[in-house]
This record gives sequence, C-alpha cells and structure tokens, in this order.
Amino acid sequence: MPLPTGHALPLWFVGALGGCGSDQGLASFALDSVAWVSGDFDAVEPTLTRLGVPATAYEGYIVAPATGQPAIGGDGLTPTIEDLLAAGEGTLPSHDAVFVDSGARGLGERAYNSLEPDDAFVADPQVLAAVVAWVEGGGVLVLSDWAYDLAEQAWPDAATFAREGEGLDAAQVGLSERIVATVEDPALAAALGADVVAVDFDFRAWAVLQEVGPDTTVHLRGDALYRPSADDSQADLPGAPLLVSFSAGGGRVVLSSFAWWSQAPAIADALLPALVPGLPLGEAPTP
Repeated sequence: MPLPTGHALPLWFVGALGGCGSDQGLASFALDSVAWVSGDFDAVEPTLTRLGVPATAYEGYIVAPATGQPAIGGDGLTPTIEDLLAAGEGTLPSHDAVFVDSGARGLGERAYNSLEPDDAFVADPQVLAAVVAWVEGGGVLVLSDWAYDLAEQAWPDAATFAREGEGLDAAQVGLSERIVATVEDPALAAALGADVVAVDFDFRAWAVLQEVGPDTTVHLRGDALYRPSADDSQADLPGAPLLVSFSAGGGRVVLSSFAWWSQAPAIADALLPALVPGLPLGEAPTP
C-alpha cells in the first residue's frame, strides 16, 4: 500500500526502504462503519483524521487525556464506552471496526490513580461473549497498549503477556525507549516498503508481550527493556512482539504494545491502513 500523500518519511525510515516486493497484499474487506474509544494514554483519532477516515467517537477516559486536553465526553451527547459495550444492548454490532485507545476505562484491574475497581467489562462474561461474537461475525478490533486486557481475557491463547499470572494490568511493565523493530510480516513489509522501523515508547508502563500463540501473526518485533518482577529491576527481552494480529472466525484482532499518538505521523499513517485494510480512506480535512 503506498504511503499517504503529504507525509514525508523521517530519514531513519527512508534508510530502511528497499528490497520488498509489491506483489504481496493484505486481504481487504469494506469497513463502512468505524468507531474509536478515547483513553487516557493514547489517541488514534488524529491518525484516522489524517487518513480521512470518518469515525464515531466514544468517550472512555478514566480521568482525562494525558495531554491535558479536555475530555470529549461529559456533555451527555457524546456516546460512551458503556453505550458501546453494554451487555446485550450495546452499539458494538453497528460498527465494522472499533479502535480502543490505551487507558480506556473498564478494561483493567483498577483505575491507575486509585484503588477503585476498573474491570467493568473484562470481568463481565456477557460483555466478553458479545465482543467475541462480534469479531467472529466479521468485526475488526484494534487495541493499543493498556487495552490489551480485553484481548487477554477474550482470547487467552492468542498471546502470553509479561507477568500475566499476576492478573489484570500486570503486563504494564515496559520501559520508555525507542526500539528499532523488524517488520516480521512479509505482507506488511511489502505494504510499507520497509523491513525496519523505529517505534517510540514514551511511557514507562507499556504492555509487554512475551510470545504469541501458533495462530497469531507478529508484524513488528524488537528488543525491549522491562521489569520482570515486582522488585523493579530491569531486564532485556530480546525479540519481543510489539505489534500482532490474529483471526477469530470471520474477523480480526490487532494489538499494539505501543500508543499510536507516540509514533511519527508518517509511520502511524502508513501502518494503520496496511494493518486494517478496508478502512474508508478519504481526504484529510483542510487545516
């Protein structure tokens, strides 16, 4: 897939170009209705906007965006994550693809700034069953960083996360760094025209994947630093999966250990449509 027009690649990315053929492609399905859920620690919405993808916003903040910007919800008009995932009556079935930002409420053990429980959705078997049924029916679910708990609970065999025996949120032990990742998936490498890419982790608590199941595809892999135990010492994790996906029935789940808003726009804008073919790309709005 060619890069979106109007976005220059950083020099370190250009240096990785070459060697990948253009005859490999990713299966594409029309994704007419797209939604995204806001979270405290990521924002995929700017990437969708730059790509011209129309999407319905669902407010999902635990507290507020880490950028300090005001939350989009709270006005009684913006739909919420509760509207999307309400057991038996949520709006999830009305969408073809849903992006869930890191730090969306209801997907962890407790709210990050308190001892309040925050497992409203991942601990509800009806919600998990509805999410699984939606994906198996053809939905595409894209999760970033802290939203990994939803995948871990709904599809436990898809991947092994760091310290997962300690429960929800336990994998949030990655250290801040820039990782030069290898593009493991030939189809994605062909779509990007690159076999390495720099991935930024600017948050000292990102979700670490250790290995994947036999039916899970690793798209990006790189050497990471993480805290393997509660004593807070750091260790190397060579070849950590950083971006993975797997099929479930007629649908697909994409999981990134990184936040989309931390990446260079040219990288995010190239990765996203290659990973999620069928997005209704259009003209980006005029600044």
